[in-house]
Amino acid sequence: MPAKPCWWLLILRQLLLENETSIEWAANLGISDQPKFYLNNDLQNATSVNVAAAFQAIKRTGGENHQTGPLANVGLETVWNGDQIGIKTRTLFFQNGSGAFYLGVYLVEDQVMAAQAGHSGWVPHHRLLRAAVTSPTFGNLMASGPVAAGTEFTKTYTVS
Repeated sequence: MPAKPCWWLLILRQLLLENETSIEWAANLGISDQPKFYLNNDLQNATSVNVAAAFQAIKRTGGENHQTGPLANVGLETVWNGDQIGIKTRTLFFQNGSGAFYLGVYLVEDQVMAAQAGHSGWVPHHRLLRAAVTSPTFGNLMASGPVAAGTEFTKTYTVS
């Protein structure tokens, strides 16, 4: 089974908004209806009833995680060329690491107008997962085993 996502990922399960990538993510996470929020692979159990408390808990955890230096970081450079997007990634390890490291690159769209339960008419939906750039969906293996601090990986993708 692929790894669960880091940080948070919102997947809306509406016919109008579903796509192959969102369906794969939803299946991997066990999502069947309402949006789910994850932070560092942990389900945050945010609902319409406890959204304020859940937000505060996520904010606290994010603040705690911010105190820890990152293992690695990914930079993206995008270039439009006609009807294609060129994406260049650069992953740099700041600390020594060990394990299997995958990089998944995704297209996300903001401000998509669609219906939503509890609202009349169409409302904006933010940061919708539209497609995986990487194949398979959950990313490409960059390294397996020990990775030394200072190690860098670059990759280029093209999307029509």
